[in-house]
Amino acid sequence: MRKSVKVLFSLFILLLGVITLTSCGGSTTEKVGLERIKEEGKLVLGFTEFPPFGYLEDNAYKGFDLELAKMVCDELGVELVCKYIDWDAQVMELQENVDCIWNAMTITEKRKENMIFTKPYWETNLVAVVLNDSSLTSVDDLVGKTIAVEANGTADINLSESEDYVVNKYTKVSDALLAVKGSKATALVADATYVEDVLSKYSGEYKVLDGTIGDIEEYGIAFRKEEATLRDEVDKIIDKLYKEGKIDDLLAKYFGDANGFKRN
Repeated sequence: MRKSVKVLFSLFILLLGVITLTSCGGSTTEKVGLERIKEEGKLVLGFTEFPPFGYLEDNAYKGFDLELAKMVCDELGVELVCKYIDWDAQVMELQENVDCIWNAMTITEKRKENMIFTKPYWETNLVAVVLNDSSLTSVDDLVGKTIAVEANGTADINLSESEDYVVNKYTKVSDALLAVKGSKATALVADATYVEDVLSKYSGEYKVLDGTIGDIEEYGIAFRKEEATLRDEVDKIIDKLYKEGKIDDLLAKYFGDANGFKRN
């Protein structure tokens, strides 16, 4: 009789342990990637002010990247939530605050150490913009000059280790442009697509120097390393939208006839 009681008591303790583990989540697998997004019903997208790809205007989120993301989310059947992030802390933001960074983000080997990317969807290069009355004509004239860049942007990555320039970093690319306007920097170095947007908005104030800096850049959408299923599904949807011609109007809206959109 005592033996039976001991056996029953042991079984009770074992069962209690199983229940405790289950209630604490020990027996369940945390969902990641596409499965997680589907369950939560939303995709949180991180971006910064970088027109015409992503920006805030009249309390509304606008830009090519954000509108394309909305089209993708409609296909996924989830809500798009746009969140302004600290670009200089992009790795932390991606790990803790957003599901992806979709904001004209150049694919680099350094960034690949902490995140994964979709196939490239845009091609561009770095150019330099100066005040219109500047005597400089070429990027070669910038040696020894003070250059304004967006912190942790591609221009920062490419130029900060060079001894040819004095590099001043700014939280937002728009602040870097203001540094040029206020004569705190000789030139802003940024992606050509952004510079084209600047020239269209501030006609006669700035000019682009001849030549480019560094190699051709490719933009991709960044995701957490463990969420390849979500990355792959977004890639598939963009391919589908492109083949169906549904991205054409969006490209014309923001870039006219000339743009760097690409799909391999």
